[in-house]
Order: sequence, then C-alpha cells, then structure tokens
Amino acid sequence: MTTPRTVLVVDDEPQLLRLVSRVLTRAGLQTLVAADADEAMRVFRGASEIDLVLLDVILPDGQGAAELMPRMLAERPDLEVVVTSGDQLPESLEQALAAAGGRYLRKPFVPRTLLRTLGVAEVGSAGSAGPTTSEAG
Repeated sequence: MTTPRTVLVVDDEPQLLRLVSRVLTRAGLQTLVAADADEAMRVFRGASEIDLVLLDVILPDGQGAAELMPRMLAERPDLEVVVTSGDQLPESLEQALAAAGGRYLRKPFVPRTLLRTLGVAEVGSAGSAGPTTSEAG
C-alpha cells in the first residue's frame, strides 16, 4: 500500500468542506481543510506534505484562488492545483491555472467527478456520498 496523498481543501462553505473531506478520506487521501485565505496559508505552511490544493475562486476575506495559487506555487512549485467555482473563471485566472498545469472543477460536482478531476481512483463508498449543494463560487 502506498502512502496516501495529502490534499488541502480551501472553501468557505462548511458543508462542502465536510463532504469533500469525507469523500477524499474514503478514497484513501489525507485531507486538510481551511475556510479562508489566512487559514489556508497557515495550514499550507504548517504541513510538510501537501501534494494538491483544491481552491475556491472566491473566499470571504476577499482573496481566493487568484491570490493564493501564486503564493503557494512560489513556495512549492511542484504543487498540483485544482480551482473550483460555480461561475466561469476570469480569463487571467484561467491563463494562470493553465500555466501552472492546474485544472478547473465546476460547482456543483458529484464525488465521482471530484475524484476523477483529482486523478484518484474510487475506493470503497466514496462515490456514494451524493452531490454537493454549493451555490457560492
């Protein structure tokens, strides 16, 4: 058995954080969560093993993927990034994401789509957690 990958999930919706964390944990991944940009950077800097970050485009403190992604990549250039939003990405963020080799996941999404986007095979009952009910982007 291989060591589970670690994913940092950054979103301001508690329900979505719980659901995504549950799905990823059931798929064998270690999951860290943060609800705003400051908390995300604290968790990011405090964890030595984060392989992927799932970033919401807009967070309550006025920051989001456009601000966090460059800061995180400057510290860990090999970090995988997936950006989530219920809306179309701004062109500048779309270009930055493409340049970083990142991916976009449109909300709402179902667990199977989340796992496929993250490149994770479904394990156990991960696909049965149901769709998200996210409305914020």
